[in-house]
Amino acid sequence: MSDAPRTLSHLDASGQAAMVDVTGKASTQRRAVARGALRCSPEAYHLLTEGDNPKGDVEQVARIAGITAGKRAGELIPLCHLLPAASVKVDTTPDPSLPGLRVRAVATISGQTGVEMEALTAVAVALLAAYDMLKAADRGMTIESVELVEKSGGRSGAWQRGEADRPARTSHRPTDDRASVANVQRPTRREAVRRTTLEALCALYEATDGPNWDDNTNWLTDAPFEEWYGVATDHRGRVVSLQLTSNGLAGEISSELGSLARLRSLFLSDNELAGTIPAELGNLAKLEILYLSSNELTGEIPTALGNLAKLETLSLFNNELTGTIPAVLGDLAKLRELDLSSNELTGEIPAALGNLAKLKELDLSDNELTGEVPAELGNLTNLEDLDVSDNELEDEDFWI
Repeated sequence: MSDAPRTLSHLDASGQAAMVDVTGKASTQRRAVARGALRCSPEAYHLLTEGDNPKGDVEQVARIAGITAGKRAGELIPLCHLLPAASVKVDTTPDPSLPGLRVRAVATISGQTGVEMEALTAVAVALLAAYDMLKAADRGMTIESVELVEKSGGRSGAWQRGEADRPARTSHRPTDDRASVANVQRPTRREAVRRTTLEALCALYEATDGPNWDDNTNWLTDAPFEEWYGVATDHRGRVVSLQLTSNGLAGEISSELGSLARLRSLFLSDNELAGTIPAELGNLAKLEILYLSSNELTGEIPTALGNLAKLETLSLFNNELTGTIPAVLGDLAKLRELDLSSNELTGEIPAALGNLAKLKELDLSDNELTGEVPAELGNLTNLEDLDVSDNELEDEDFWI
């Protein structure tokens, strides 16, 4: 590898700012993923999740703002190319472990320049829009960790955020004279509890290119909600949030996850996980968010997931799941988002889904579902987005 220093592409030979000329570059498929978070007070989080905000639906406004900004990044950032043909997708997820809102944006295009700025701009503006929607309840909210997760395409090829690229985590708690993690010589009782929990998590995966589980982590601190690579614990060291999205995880999802009784959010999307979904996940009585999308999961959706009475988001899209949609999913009274798209599901759509009174988004597209779309879905008065296309339904076009 050359030791020559890198140069900035937006400076010309005289050191002046200049637009990069991409006319000679070949068009390739380009993709970029970015993420960020908004941390807020419990009061603001309640407005975010319960739909009581007088200004309207926070997540919907944030997503629209992010998509709009991402497609106009060239107008907002000097020397950034205007790419109106770029596709920008923004996902928002309330996270009780912050508490607050997490935003993820994916930008794609077939063109001559990358879309990293489009993805980052989408995340940043979506978070700003969420701040604006909630600021009446909490003006002390913080926007943090806006970062590029990965990019692909172009001359420089693929890049993915790794351990060396992660910024240092900073605590939001007042500093004091306690010893730093690096100086801990003998673990306290509380630290021993955290270490035991950490060892249990280590056993969950047989193969991983993700986090490096070791003893020099924030699991040894006394802060009640200290985060490290997406893992959060309460003041007793019990795991409340596990976020390992896009970490290169492989193998099967361990049934031991079902023993994390305090778990409220589980993010394992965009990995290489295989095998079936463990029925033991149905034991997670406090779980509010479950993301297992974009893996290689097979088998049927466990009926045990119908036991997750507090579940608000269930995302299983882009796997290889088979069988029918369990009717017991209609018992999830708090469910707001259900995405089972891009699988191999068969049979009819359960009429019981019409019981999901709080449901806002329902995506069952790109499966092998048959029969008629249940009239009971018309009872979903809060539904904003329904997609049953690309199935074998008798009247799917009417519902798109």
